Amino acid sequence: MKKLLFIFLMLSSLFISSAYAAAISTASGCLDINMSEPAGEGKQGRNMITWPNCHGGGNQNWSVSGGKVISKAGGKTWCLDINLSSPTGQGNQGFNVIAWPRCHGGTNQMWTLTDNKLVNKSNGKTYCLDVNRSDKRGHNNAGFNIIAWPNCHGGGNQKWEIK
Repeated sequence: MKKLLFIFLMLSSLFISSAYAAAISTASGCLDINMSEPAGEGKQGRNMITWPNCHGGGNQNWSVSGGKVISKAGGKTWCLDINLSSPTGQGNQGFNVIAWPRCHGGTNQMWTLTDNKLVNKSNGKTYCLDVNRSDKRGHNNAGFNIIAWPNCHGGGNQKWEIK
């Protein structure tokens, strides 16, 4: 009985810690909703950047639920979303990643963490969440644009830590 209780408590703590993340970060900073940069259809979404100052504000707090990466910044619910109508990157192979105010659960909003890569499967392809270091964004251009990139090479710009 004690062994079963111990196993249950260990599994419960593992589930809880994997279900909630205070921050998602990479070497260049924290995943951040750039609230001052509207994006997507009708400019209803917000562009995603990495921000070098991990300040813990609402736009940097995330939870993970059912494959969706969710923020409650500014009193709204936002989902990490590949904007499939916004190609970017070398040869327009990638897509901009935005925070979208409707969490519909489509494939462009479903993510898995695999070997420290946030991976999405949309349009029959596999994409990795990628820091586009050639595209500076945010206040004083201190942040970098986040894209979904089809080459999941696992470099530093694709390594994410969920804290």
